[in-house]
Amino acid sequence: MRATPAQFKIDGVWVQCYATEDFGALGQRFLCDFAKAPGEPQKLMLLRLKDWTQVSLPNFVAPIPLVLKPGSDARPPMLRAVKGKLYQRTLAMPDGKSRAEPCSVLQQDVSGLLSLRDAILRAKKAGDTPRIWQLFFGACKTLNRFGKTFGGGQPVPLQCPGSLAVESGGRIVLLDAEIRVGAAAAAPDAKQLYQTWFGEKGGSGAADAKDASLMHSRALLLFFRQLLGGSPQQPAGAVPAALAKAIVGLGQVPLGIPLDEMEEWVRNNGED
Repeated sequence: MRATPAQFKIDGVWVQCYATEDFGALGQRFLCDFAKAPGEPQKLMLLRLKDWTQVSLPNFVAPIPLVLKPGSDARPPMLRAVKGKLYQRTLAMPDGKSRAEPCSVLQQDVSGLLSLRDAILRAKKAGDTPRIWQLFFGACKTLNRFGKTFGGGQPVPLQCPGSLAVESGGRIVLLDAEIRVGAAAAAPDAKQLYQTWFGEKGGSGAADAKDASLMHSRALLLFFRQLLGGSPQQPAGAVPAALAKAIVGLGQVPLGIPLDEMEEWVRNNGED
């Protein structure tokens, strides 16, 4: 069942957008489908409210802003452009009526993408073990390349596994890569999210290059294990033998391997 839609006025037209957790990980996010007629190409836009309300803080505490930090004009294929926009949004009032107010958002075209989570679950359902390994190694390589773009001792922004998506051709895309959490130290929801995947040291949302590689490696392993289920000794449920072996294999990978050594380790230790 879909959540109650939010109304945004985009290019002069009121559009219904639905709260989503499928794309990205930072901020309150809405997915807008701009397909106007059957058979038209999918046109999906992700809107993030620029002000991120921290649900663990009292209502009177101001939201934490999301800050756009775009890279160079030569944006690598692993990124999708994010643009700041100001739209009208309808808000429900205590009297049951609604009113329109200006709303700053960060807009991102996610047409043609599938969240990494859904891609893993589809491959699991189909028993497509090669696809699972393709997604895993692809995510490792993309995060490794991303980390290496930050030279000169710059901190690497940590990318939560749930923020990764997959293009139809298989390329992994980082949807949160150009977004930062302003005043991160005052954003408990963001800190908890980062610590869930990257441990205590990752609570700030950034790390030096070496630590970032290890943290991303650990987070990907935890993410894949969580979605595939089972344990190194006992895969969950009746699954094809090759898929069970993949579950066991991912469970046996040590958490302290850097991204650029991950594929070699797995291939040398039993990946099929």
